[in-house]
Amino acid sequence: HPLRLPAAAPPSSPQSLLAKCAPLMVAAAAAAVMTPGAALAAEGALPAPALDALVAWLEAVEAAGPAGGALFCATVALAELVPLLPTTPLALAAGLLFGAPKGAALVLAGNLLAASGAFVIARGVGARFAARVVSAEGGGDGAASVNPLAARFAAVTAAVEAGTPAQQFAAVFALRATPVVPFSASNYVLGLSPIPFAIYLPATAAGGAVWAGVYASIGAASRALLARGTALDVLVADLIAQAGALADDAAAGLAVAGGAVALGWLAVR
Repeated sequence: HPLRLPAAAPPSSPQSLLAKCAPLMVAAAAAAVMTPGAALAAEGALPAPALDALVAWLEAVEAAGPAGGALFCATVALAELVPLLPTTPLALAAGLLFGAPKGAALVLAGNLLAASGAFVIARGVGARFAARVVSAEGGGDGAASVNPLAARFAAVTAAVEAGTPAQQFAAVFALRATPVVPFSASNYVLGLSPIPFAIYLPATAAGGAVWAGVYASIGAASRALLARGTALDVLVADLIAQAGALADDAAAGLAVAGGAVALGWLAVR
């Protein structure tokens, strides 16, 4: 799909803005209700061998000294390009190893590198691969009527195709800030859409900064325990459990917000 900017549109009234935004919020609420914690559960839970491998890698990053930050950022970027690979533990470990501000910055930088790479892949020779990624991470069935994540993706794609630049930015931001949508899948979904890269990347940065900061802060809260000698594998496992509980709470809040927007939408029609 070639890059293109949408034609200028006249200013929208509050009612028309609500009408445009409501389907996005309703789709997000459906994903939150019908797949409670699904994305975070998939990205958070790690079998014992994977947890051991992660801990060994984190120890290597810690031992790398000043180069550890760049190594960690590259790891996040590569991991986010791989479909269905759990990456939430990396975001948590960023805060644990580097503290909240630096950890969040490293995670966000890695996410933006991955988002840029997936965008290029989806726009080029990897379009067919990107379509398979979307199908796999959306549950294997692309029908929006039966797949809440597919419905979410369809709503965002529709907003991108028909919206103004501001509406496109809002749609991408909302997608990135939704905790039940896999980040890697949304990269490929947006790459397959006609959204301009100049809107895609800033909106991704704004939405991605929310959860990068949250997870890095959760990880940073355990830095004192790490300094006192608590085993890294114990801390990582505990952080993953905390993140899963937070994701469930966020999904519930999103469902409530989506329901409220839907009611408001019906009231003004």
